[in-house]
Amino acid sequence: LDGSIDLKGGRIDDLVLKHYRETVEKNSPNIELLNPAGLPHGYDAEIGFVGSDKTGPVPGPTTVWNVEGNATLTPSTPVTLTYSNDKGLTFKRVISVDDNYMFTIDDSVANSGGAPVTLSNYGRVTRFDKPEDRSSFYIHEGMVGVTGKEGLQQIKYSKMEEEKQVTPGKSEDGWLGITDKYWAVALVPSGKQAFQPHFNYFSDGRPRYQSDYLTDPIAVAPEQTANVETLVFAGAKQVGTINAYEKDRHIRQFDLLIDWGYLYFVTKPMFWLIDTLYKFLGNFGRAILATTVILKLVVFPLANNSYASMAKIMKVQPAMT
Repeated sequence: LDGSIDLKGGRIDDLVLKHYRETVEKNSPNIELLNPAGLPHGYDAEIGFVGSDKTGPVPGPTTVWNVEGNATLTPSTPVTLTYSNDKGLTFKRVISVDDNYMFTIDDSVANSGGAPVTLSNYGRVTRFDKPEDRSSFYIHEGMVGVTGKEGLQQIKYSKMEEEKQVTPGKSEDGWLGITDKYWAVALVPSGKQAFQPHFNYFSDGRPRYQSDYLTDPIAVAPEQTANVETLVFAGAKQVGTINAYEKDRHIRQFDLLIDWGYLYFVTKPMFWLIDTLYKFLGNFGRAILATTVILKLVVFPLANNSYASMAKIMKVQPAMT
């Protein structure tokens, strides 16, 4: 990954995938997954809080954070942002990233005031345009998530424009975001509080698509600190990487971020076979040839019986004539 974090709002809105290009040409530009809202292809992920009169101003879309110490984010060096308001609340955000595509947003709220306060954590992925590539009937593109009793939610861009808003039931775990054929941006809320997911299409002003959530209120007593951790996935939908995140981070059905289509019971094992052969043989052409041979061997008993029946028919064909 390459990019930057906007201190206004603490948004991740500048992200380039260094190992992927727009075309097969060697000098083709890298994939720009996220961009500031002011650009034509605006696309960003934002984490913040919703407060009340008692809390005073809390981190939101226009909040300007301060950098504390290190200003360069790498897998070994996190970045720390801070913000304080006039009600005695101090917000500290530690942003870290792994070797692939997962950001960890660790927020803490310290209350040095004399009264308890409550506030809610929110997260949203906002996109101001649709993919330029021709959409596929078989692969889902648009709003996506696994939350609550509904489980998997897949809402295409066109349907989102018609529905305007889709609100599943409140959830204790899961994830939600926006996906394309090859890339996705998804939020994994903290499992400490229940949250209300939403999928929206806004046509007021500049049209935009949004997947967001709002947690139940978080209470912070005087001289106490509350912590909220949110995961932000932004990158390529590599099967091995997605499966590893599901297992290691305990993310509910995160593998469904990849759409295997209606014939998933065929496409998924076929992919596993070709991918395994590719890793063994080091060439996709050989992997496809080997897959063909293996499939021929699997169906050989059926094919052999068919050939035997045809041979018997050919023997009696003169008599039948």
